[in-house]
Amino acid sequence: MVQCDRVECQHLLLKVDLLKLLQDKLFWARKAKEIAKSKVSRVKTFLLFMGRGLTRLSDWLFLNNTARVRGWSRSVIKGVMAVTTASFYLKNVAHFVHYLIEVPPRTCRLTQAHAGSRRPTGGGSSVRSSLP
Repeated sequence: MVQCDRVECQHLLLKVDLLKLLQDKLFWARKAKEIAKSKVSRVKTFLLFMGRGLTRLSDWLFLNNTARVRGWSRSVIKGVMAVTTASFYLKNVAHFVHYLIEVPPRTCRLTQAHAGSRRPTGGGSSVRSSLP
């Protein structure tokens, strides 16, 4: 076994601790990237469902189709995925719609009136109230 004095041992332990910290940080950075990728994928699934068969998507008004939003949410809930996965889909889409209304792209014509209220008694013809 290799002998080292106290200062050398402390220095080696510090290096080992720093290496472990760096590995942990890299792990969580990769994990955060995977989580973000999953969220984007869920929102993309929703947008593809909502935009299917439509030609004008640039104004984002296709998201105001309450029947289609409810159809999508029903298909997610009654689909083959686990309840927790369905919940993630619904929450991710709700966050996306909220963000879209708060920070709209230049061509977006959706308004707060289209998005409705976050209250359960909110307007019946809104994007948010269509999501369970």
